[in-house]
Amino acid sequence: MSTATSEAKRTDFVSDGLEYFIPDFLYLNLQNRLESNSEHWNALLLSLRELTEWVIRKDTEQSSLSVGPLMGDAASLQKQLAESEAVLATTVEYSWWWYESQTSYRYSNNVMVH
Repeated sequence: MSTATSEAKRTDFVSDGLEYFIPDFLYLNLQNRLESNSEHWNALLLSLRELTEWVIRKDTEQSSLSVGPLMGDAASLQKQLAESEAVLATTVEYSWWWYESQTSYRYSNNVMVH
């Protein structure tokens, strides 16, 4: 009688006409791992939903402020332009310095000279 009960608890599947059985201890281990993974994925899904809601909210705020392709008043646009120019100037200056430093060095007798 006990064998029939244990047989009923075992999970089986058929592949290529062969019947396979998963032992109870392995089945419970798999079930526990699936449940823990499920909790992990649910937490990630919740975070994704929160991020999506935040993006939608920010997009709505930005679209309500926009006037054509540019947003904001003249003072804020001037500030954005000045910041962009400063970043661009620094980047170009550094790039030029790096290029010069790479091309101005010469190797003479395996010693680097300027």
